[in-house]
Amino acid sequence: MRASGVPQAGALPLRAATLVMSFLLVLLFMVLAAPAHAFTIRGNVVNGTTGATVPDAKVAVVNPAGGMMQERELEAKGGRFEASGLDDKAPIYLLRVDYDGVPYNVPVQVDGADKDITVTVYESTSSWDGIKVSSPHLAASWQGNHLAIEQLFEISNESSPPRTATGDTGYFKLFIPADMESLTTCFVTSLGVPVDRTPMPTDEPNIYRVEYPIRPGLTRIGLAYKVPYAGQYTLNAKTLYDLEHVFVFLVDPEMQITSSSHTLQPSEPVHGMTAYSIHGVAKNSVVTLAFAGGTSQALAASQEVHVVPNDAHRIALYAMVPLLLVLLALVGISQRSPNPLTNAGVLSAHYELLVKRLARLDDLRAADAVSPDAYRAARDEMTARLGALAVRMRALADDGAAADASSEHASPAPESATRGHVSS
Repeated sequence: MRASGVPQAGALPLRAATLVMSFLLVLLFMVLAAPAHAFTIRGNVVNGTTGATVPDAKVAVVNPAGGMMQERELEAKGGRFEASGLDDKAPIYLLRVDYDGVPYNVPVQVDGADKDITVTVYESTSSWDGIKVSSPHLAASWQGNHLAIEQLFEISNESSPPRTATGDTGYFKLFIPADMESLTTCFVTSLGVPVDRTPMPTDEPNIYRVEYPIRPGLTRIGLAYKVPYAGQYTLNAKTLYDLEHVFVFLVDPEMQITSSSHTLQPSEPVHGMTAYSIHGVAKNSVVTLAFAGGTSQALAASQEVHVVPNDAHRIALYAMVPLLLVLLALVGISQRSPNPLTNAGVLSAHYELLVKRLARLDDLRAADAVSPDAYRAARDEMTARLGALAVRMRALADDGAAADASSEHASPAPESATRGHVSS
């Protein structure tokens, strides 16, 4: 017979081949026809500077749960666009429009109803008229042979009419001392998520620019670096903008600080840190801060590692507790059922919870209420779990399509075979 020369180990059983063909036919049908659970985003693109619609703008629909995959690229004819047939199992989409050299992103949450969204873009400028800068905190701590300095800037773009400041002369600039030995981090907060940036040197010594557009609204830029410290250090920081106020925090209450350039007004301690405030810092002035004393946070000479609970660790634990509860819930469900996590609503709720906790963790870090190491560890863990949940949600959607195909176009399989196919 013809089949005698074919290795049976590599051949598909007739029943399996039938299921595969049925699945492919259903997928083809889903591509040619509108899905039963399609999601539609309609909207318009508006120029926030002029108030006019933006004709022929290119709108990209991005799926963060799919690895930032671009699902569609649409042309907003007459300023209007429509993206139909999107998968409603995705927890969120991003609408991205590039205009005048600046990308604009608008998140769209999927909650079962179609959405009508307005994407607002702005004209670009290099002028900083109407933009205010404040420095909510500058924190210092003694770490080994270094003084670790962390600074957060808040940039409020209140330009009228609103415009986006960008370009070499429009980017935000900051001062970094010449004796800096290492740059710990520099980030810009975008959509509540810190985005790493590398400060780029300018023609002026010790002045760097952060190449990130300052859109209308609030933008936060964080910077952390280390300088040599043996019990005394003087920081002479040039201010490049008029600062309404600066708050200075000493992580070690035993450390002393004085200023020969400005008045340091004592404030209420924050999370055990000594706090001071400076008000009305003029552009191009120099803020002189002299640090002295304190206790080094280096390891003891015995090299024993002691984990000492403090406010930062407790807050990091608070941020991690919901994650642990989610994981325990998932483990419990998987132990009770041979087909775990088939409820898309449960997965979506877990996803939204982690997103909210992640945003809360970012706020705590911005307020210097959690240490950099604890923040990075907690954030890496949360983002990894978010990715895992997103993959699982997409897998469930695919399994659901396959199950529908099997039930509609093939006879029911034995229970054991069905479980083996669906479970992962």
